[in-house]
Amino acid sequence: MSTRRDSATVMTRRGEVEALLRAGKFGVSTRNDLAEKHDVHYTVIEADRRWVIDRWRENLPVVQPQEVEADFLERIRQSEVNAGDDGDHRSKAAFFNIEMRVLGLDRRTLTVETARAVINDPTTPEGRAALVADLRAIPRDVLLEAAATPADIPAPVPALVPQERE
Repeated sequence: MSTRRDSATVMTRRGEVEALLRAGKFGVSTRNDLAEKHDVHYTVIEADRRWVIDRWRENLPVVQPQEVEADFLERIRQSEVNAGDDGDHRSKAAFFNIEMRVLGLDRRTLTVETARAVINDPTTPEGRAALVADLRAIPRDVLLEAAATPADIPAPVPALVPQERE
C-alpha cells in the first residue's frame, strides 16, 4: 500500500489543508507547495480542500434565512458604527450602501406617477412601445392621411386594431 494513500497520511494532509483554509492562506502557490511536500498532484490537494469544505457545510447549524440576514445586518451596522468612530467615512459610506442593498432600498420604487412618466416619455423603450401600440390602434387610413409617407407607418397588428361593429 502506498504511503500517499494511507488513511493517516490523508488525514494529516487534510488537516494541513484545513489549517491553511482557516488561516485564509490557501491559494495556488500554497496548494502547489503542499502537493510537492506530500508528493501528490495538486488535484489531490484540491480534492482535499473540497472534502474539508464539504465537512464544514455538513456541520453548519440549520438556520433560517431571516436569522442570517438579521445577523448580517447587525454586523454591517456595527462595522458602520466602528468606521464612523474611527473617522473612516469612506468605509462608513460603503457599509451604508451594503445595508441599503441588503434591505432593497436601492431599488427604484415604481409608482403610478413614475410609470405614467416612463410610458409618456418617447425616449424610453417603454414609451416607444406605448407609442407604437397607440399608433397601431389608430385605423390605417387615418394614419395615412396624417403621415408624410406611407412607409413611416407600421403595419397594423390585427389584435390591436379595434374592430368596427356592424
